[in-house]
Amino acid sequence: MTLDSLNIDATNGGTPGTYGWGLFITNQADNDIVRNCTVTSSETSTSTFFAGIVVSGSATSATSGGNNANNLLLEGNTVIGGYYGITLVGTSTTVRGTGNIVRDNTIRDFYLYGLLAYYQEGAQYVGNDVHRATRASASTFYGLYVYYNLGGRVERNRIHDPFNGTTASTSAVYPLYVYYSDGTAASPILVANNLIYNINGGGITYGIYSYYSDYVDYYHNTVSLDDSSTGTTLRAYYQYATATGITLRNNIFSVTRPASTSAYAIYVYYLSATPPVMTSNYNDLYVAGSNAYIGYYGTSTVATTGGAATLADWRATNSNAFDQNSLSVDPRFRSSSDLRPAAAGLNNSGTPTTLTRVPLDFAQVTRNNPPDIGAYEFAPTANDVEVVSIDSPSTPATPGVNPVTVTIRNNGTVLLTSVTLSYTLNGGTAQQETFTGLTLASGGSTQLTFTQGVVAPSGPNTLVVTASLPNGTTDSDPSNNTQTVTFNQPTPNNDEPCSAVALGTGTITGSNSGSSTSLQPGLATAPSCSPASAPRDVWFTLTPTGTTSTLYLSGNPAGLVRVFSSPNCANGPFTQVFCQGSGASNTSVGTVTITGLTANQQYYVAVSGYGSSDFTGAFTISTTPLSTRNRNSAALSVFPNPSATGQLTLRLTELRGAGTVELLNTLGQSVLRQPLAGSGEQLLSTRGLAAGLYTLRVQVSGETLTRKVVLE
Repeated sequence: MTLDSLNIDATNGGTPGTYGWGLFITNQADNDIVRNCTVTSSETSTSTFFAGIVVSGSATSATSGGNNANNLLLEGNTVIGGYYGITLVGTSTTVRGTGNIVRDNTIRDFYLYGLLAYYQEGAQYVGNDVHRATRASASTFYGLYVYYNLGGRVERNRIHDPFNGTTASTSAVYPLYVYYSDGTAASPILVANNLIYNINGGGITYGIYSYYSDYVDYYHNTVSLDDSSTGTTLRAYYQYATATGITLRNNIFSVTRPASTSAYAIYVYYLSATPPVMTSNYNDLYVAGSNAYIGYYGTSTVATTGGAATLADWRATNSNAFDQNSLSVDPRFRSSSDLRPAAAGLNNSGTPTTLTRVPLDFAQVTRNNPPDIGAYEFAPTANDVEVVSIDSPSTPATPGVNPVTVTIRNNGTVLLTSVTLSYTLNGGTAQQETFTGLTLASGGSTQLTFTQGVVAPSGPNTLVVTASLPNGTTDSDPSNNTQTVTFNQPTPNNDEPCSAVALGTGTITGSNSGSSTSLQPGLATAPSCSPASAPRDVWFTLTPTGTTSTLYLSGNPAGLVRVFSSPNCANGPFTQVFCQGSGASNTSVGTVTITGLTANQQYYVAVSGYGSSDFTGAFTISTTPLSTRNRNSAALSVFPNPSATGQLTLRLTELRGAGTVELLNTLGQSVLRQPLAGSGEQLLSTRGLAAGLYTLRVQVSGETLTRKVVLE
């Protein structure tokens, strides 16, 4: 019998009953095929009475023994929900189901077991995708549970994302559990080309768990325990107790995930009188972080210390029995879910000749001779740059200009000397910069900061950074060139009139970064003294003692001052009594003398950029004159000047704190602006600017310092 392309819904229309099995196979249902079906059980019930596909000897238990099915093919199905995704149960350890194949299925969002296979002989579990990407209620994760099997193959399975829907879970994770399952010396069980990744949650994690099993070949598996969340006890491969004929070759066991107790690439526990008979060699055993060890070999099941911290230590364990030709290299996976490595050291570094049992890789590509370590064959290239992370800005962003800082990694085989980076904010115009003078070796990482930072509007923002042209040539792998980060730009506390800050006799350092346009009655009309249709303003209150009052402002974000009277800060109406703009975008309004005031009456003062699209950021406002140092002040020096080098170095003394540095052209327009690094020297790149006379302006600590500079 063949069941093909059926949609089987066991959820009772979304309201589960007592039982919910999508498909029940029993009583010697031999030589059948279930192909390309979608089988859905409950995604919320925690009862064992719910399952997707059940091969069992009882109509009330999904795991009862019996001669239930032989030569059954489950292929290309999508199985959703249930306590069990699929159960496949034979009679006993002496009478097993034979010739059964579970191939190319997606098994997802189950409560406890993805595929539970009891009492099988010669079974094949191949090409399945097992995960819990969306399930909100979940317990311990058993991806593939191979229980009392004899012979067989476990190949090319993806097992991943056990707790995406419940990331706070502290339940245990067993992606691949081989329990009392034996091959023979002539025909070991083959566990090969499997991928285990994105293992999250906060509990113990054993990537591959080999429990009292004999004659099993673990070849070319890639286990990545590299999630950023913290687990407790992490073991990429766990060998438990007595065993004979265990072979580990050409595997990648990578463990960089934080562990609160301990993390191991290989953990071998044995009873004091009977250590396992096993071979481990030509693997990549990579660990990083605290409490991390390459391996453990001993009689403790829960050792948190005493492991081999380095590959050299591990090689010396058990009379030099393990991993004499293995490596400890960061595989540099293309992403958390794309486990193709980029590390050139793993290329052709497996066993001296291709393993006869594994002629193809995970993607069914012919293995090299000698093969690459891990589930994939790959070819490292000369020029490949990866954007590893966006380090700044982060949530919450700072007022004003936020530097854009990224970490890149050289995944190529040659020295990286230059790279082009670009970023976009909220899908806007790309800001591009080429970084030269790098000396980044293969596998090395470095942090780069754009000359031009970002000024973001209030609320959530999306920043996308892309790398290209490593060493001026085409990047061989553009899939790792881009990173995206979302950050929040807080709204200033005085974004609205009712939260206005009172102006006294001192100087206030304010910011309109993240500000919005106030729209109370009387404020919706465009200002009479600027072209800004939607000024992004912040608010102050002023109570003058006479009919005039003078305000002193510095900083280009303060390009427009409007003064209003109003009986009510929330509902208005607001009546404009004064308006003065700087006359140019991104230019400070400077000193403002307000006339037509009534003594001892409270007024509302709105400060914004001159134009709606002006940069927002920090500025100062005061009712007393601000200190301004002229260009002859020793506080600021610039060299070389004139400059034909494409850069300027400025040296700042005496003044400290947050501020800005910018270049203005002869029209007073800002052509370059970046955060001030602080006291000491700061490099200012002038690449791409036309030759001519410019004004260098530094604003810091309520003061403005200027210099005339010449670019040649």
